[in-house]
Amino acid sequence: MTLSWAFSDPSPGNTIYTINVYQSTDDKGTEFILTKFLKTLGFDSKSVSVTGLEEYWPYRFKVIAATGKGNSTSDFSSTFRTKSGRPGKVLDLHVTTNDYERAYVTWRLPDLKDHNGILQNYRYLTNKTGLLDFEYIPVNMILQTVQRNFSVVPSNFYFIQVCDCQSIYRVSITQWLKRWHGGPGFESRLRVAYSPPVTFGANVQI
Repeated sequence: MTLSWAFSDPSPGNTIYTINVYQSTDDKGTEFILTKFLKTLGFDSKSVSVTGLEEYWPYRFKVIAATGKGNSTSDFSSTFRTKSGRPGKVLDLHVTTNDYERAYVTWRLPDLKDHNGILQNYRYLTNKTGLLDFEYIPVNMILQTVQRNFSVVPSNFYFIQVCDCQSIYRVSITQWLKRWHGGPGFESRLRVAYSPPVTFGANVQI
């Protein structure tokens, strides 16, 4: 983000500018706290690049100008929201079984600061029918944890992928892979592409 300001004539001369960066305590810009500051020096300085900010998060700024004759502090800037970015991965993707006949899948939203935009859907992909198939599940900001389940068959290979999506072009992928029982099959091929099989019934986190 580039922050710029203006000053009235005549030129104040050689000036040290201190830029205070205030980050919102939530995603709505309800309250702001000072999180960092930076300085720039010069006769004609009117802008500075501000880096290291959270994506899609509200910020406000103040500029303090200091010369040999004293200091002057600007009012707070308007509230600016940084650009969106790729969402963070869903958290705590677990696959468990209580009866060895059904797989129970749960996951939860990424942390608020890792949304990096407006989350719209989860894309939930499995091969539970024997073919890879997916469904879009609307994101519920109140319901933090999502649950799905399906029947399992001995000797089958199960693959689960959960993406949180801001759009079809901006997603973040978390996936899980496991072989139920049986000898070598395409396990060795999928193991390279995804992740190693694990013992079914254990909690699995990728």
